[in-house]
Amino acid sequence: MGKALVLTELRALRRAVEGGVQVERLLVREGQPLPAPLRPLVRHYDWKVQWVPASALPSGTYWAALLSPLRLYTLEEWLQLPPKGVALGLLGITDPRNVGAICRSALAFGVKWIMLKAEGSPLTSNPALWRASAGALAQLCVVREKRPLQALQRLRAAGWEIIATTPRAEGAIPYFQWNWATPSVVLLGEEQKGIPAPYFRLASVCLTIPHQPNVESLNVSAVAAILLAEAFRQNSL
Repeated sequence: MGKALVLTELRALRRAVEGGVQVERLLVREGQPLPAPLRPLVRHYDWKVQWVPASALPSGTYWAALLSPLRLYTLEEWLQLPPKGVALGLLGITDPRNVGAICRSALAFGVKWIMLKAEGSPLTSNPALWRASAGALAQLCVVREKRPLQALQRLRAAGWEIIATTPRAEGAIPYFQWNWATPSVVLLGEEQKGIPAPYFRLASVCLTIPHQPNVESLNVSAVAAILLAEAFRQNSL
């Protein structure tokens, strides 16, 4: 399990609850009424409400929801299922806003599995990640791996194609030429350094997104959105 979650944004809270995360308590600043937008949720889900001093809440807020830890999945659970669709492997992306945006695109375009490199990735309790994902994180199967290279080797042996992404590389093909009906794990690298060399050697194919040469590269969350939108388009035909 992940660490306990604290959310202070209504939209993210709604999405998290819709995704199955349980609210343990709702904290409200002493002297403040229960916020009107939260009242129907409290009635519907029968949440416990506790009034607390301002010091017990995140700075600048007057309410916070304490949620049960996010359920994290294991590689073994992933491998028990037949290869299908598109999955993501995030290799050390450090900005929680990027990870959150990727999770949001993943949910929008039908991704089920996301692997996070345990070292360097933002914790699933990070509030910025939840704000950026708008709660999408709760509806994905998240695996945190200490040894992602070995995990990807096992996924490849089980029938998943491993896809590397790069701005430009010899032999790379445009992303729209790939057959996205193939069960694929798309690798997305750390913001500054990209994908480490051992993962390129593991990949079956390297995809690129053609763009104007005066732009060195795209933001990693934009790359994810473009690739997943094309996968969704092809698989919806």
